[in-house]
Amino acid sequence: MLNFLSTMLNRSAKVIFLAAMLIGLVAHVSAQDITFDDSDPTIMRLVNTSYEIGFRKSNGSIAYIRDQGTGNVISQGSRFEQLWGTVAFSGNPVYIGAANYSPSGANKFDYEWNENNSTLSLQYTADSNARERINVTV
Repeated sequence: MLNFLSTMLNRSAKVIFLAAMLIGLVAHVSAQDITFDDSDPTIMRLVNTSYEIGFRKSNGSIAYIRDQGTGNVISQGSRFEQLWGTVAFSGNPVYIGAANYSPSGANKFDYEWNENNSTLSLQYTADSNARERINVTV
């Protein structure tokens, strides 16, 4: 049990680090400099003059981060396609993460681009019949 919790805490720390890294990538760029490309069937892209971030349309996980200056991929994205994750405790601990959601599944993933303020929202809505339910907006 302790090992399980330690593993979950380490994963949570990685998610927090990744979120901080993404904020750092875009913090110095104004909203007008960010474009959204939804034309690919499997990947949506946020692009500015410095970086391109590809998100999977299947669950919102990061597919890659590319340095626009060099063209090099600087990250292969979210480990195990988990943009976020948590442990639910209402009996036995249960790990729930972004990979448990999909556009057509009982746990629903959806996204929306707001062009007015250059904001990409990722919505994760849990199956209302599930014992453990986590709803998340990123």
